[in-house]
Amino acid sequence: MNIGLLGLDTSHSPAFTRILQERFPEHPVIGAWPGGSDAIPASRDRVAGFTRDIESLGVPIFGSPSEVARHADALLILSLDGASHLPLYREVVRRGLPVFIDKPVAGSPDEAEQIFSLAEEHAAPLFSASSLRFLPEFAAAIQAVPREELRHFDLTGPLNRIEGVPLYHFYAVHSVELLVAALGPDWAECHPDPDEPERFLFRWRNGATASLRLSVPPADAGFNGALHRSVRAVPFALEAPLYVPFVGKLIEFFLAGLSPVVKEETLAIIGILEAMGTRIRGFRRR
Repeated sequence: MNIGLLGLDTSHSPAFTRILQERFPEHPVIGAWPGGSDAIPASRDRVAGFTRDIESLGVPIFGSPSEVARHADALLILSLDGASHLPLYREVVRRGLPVFIDKPVAGSPDEAEQIFSLAEEHAAPLFSASSLRFLPEFAAAIQAVPREELRHFDLTGPLNRIEGVPLYHFYAVHSVELLVAALGPDWAECHPDPDEPERFLFRWRNGATASLRLSVPPADAGFNGALHRSVRAVPFALEAPLYVPFVGKLIEFFLAGLSPVVKEETLAIIGILEAMGTRIRGFRRR
């Protein structure tokens, strides 16, 4: 399985490449395209450095996404700018390759819907997720409290701001992914807490609720939560993302062509991020 990278403006590109080379050498990274967005300083100012990192790992740099796709059996779209994912995906989807798109899957719910429509039109396997949902500590917690028994989810997580990126798209997306992984895609309401900045309250259609508190590191750089059912709570704590379990899931996806995350959950995540960004009194999903 030959793997190609599209977008070298985040630390994920060298991190994933190193893990693939060290633990999955039978699935080499055979080429990459740098990309980058001038509208986002963290992308514009870092793409050259991460490109050098990729070159130092022996990965050739190609001139276009389509050129990478011609040499690859599977693709990773890793660009920092979620709004770039739809045009990038349009450029490569016709080959029908399995593609992972880093979170957030797109810049808006409408763009996310278009990405999934393209995937279905071309029978192209598609997967998008945060690596956090695959960490064993979180997997153990949601296994201990099945979704149908979960009544409330308390979660705290970091909020990192990046110029040019919607406020909650860069890092709060990890926390929202955990909410949806635990409670499912069928969310109904999102409300900012009027008494506590950067705290959001949610309700799911089955009556379950959630509370998400976001803080600016280093005040609380980790993810801490508790899953509540009627008689007890199951706490968990996650450190900074560890990518080895996640890269293992990537390889499984590339080989089988089956995403470990259903489309409805990915669309729910981008929908919740959009609702959080409105900052209105409350958002009720239709």
